[in-house]
Amino acid sequence: MSAMPSHMGSAPPANNPEAAARTVYVGGIPQGVDEHTLNALFVHCGQVTQIRLAGKADGYSARFAFVEFAYPQQAQTAVMLNGITLQDRQLKVSMAKSSINTPTLSFIGGAPSRPPRAQGGAQGGYGAPGAGAYGVAPGAA
Repeated sequence: MSAMPSHMGSAPPANNPEAAARTVYVGGIPQGVDEHTLNALFVHCGQVTQIRLAGKADGYSARFAFVEFAYPQQAQTAVMLNGITLQDRQLKVSMAKSSINTPTLSFIGGAPSRPPRAQGGAQGGYGAPGAGAYGVAPGAA
């Protein structure tokens, strides 16, 4: 068995279409499965360069991963594993919509860009008009 791949060099640019073409999404991953198990499954499709596994290994949350290959053809081969059973769970394998290293927040001027908050009370938070922090009117507590 080959050694577990690590991050290879610097991260590709955000929304790198070439990297996305080399990446598959894997859903329905059973609890207890780790990166080494996924590598052992997908190494038969080609050279795995990176794996990102999400979700708690011992929890009840949905678990999924992104597996990046060296070449797009290898990712396309991996998609043929869609529906394969791993530890009594059927995996969903499909092409990823973006690369593994796509940022989840955009940074403008050094600070994360977030949607504006709803206008509400005197302090500009959530809640009824005139309500202060935690939806309580000032002086009513």
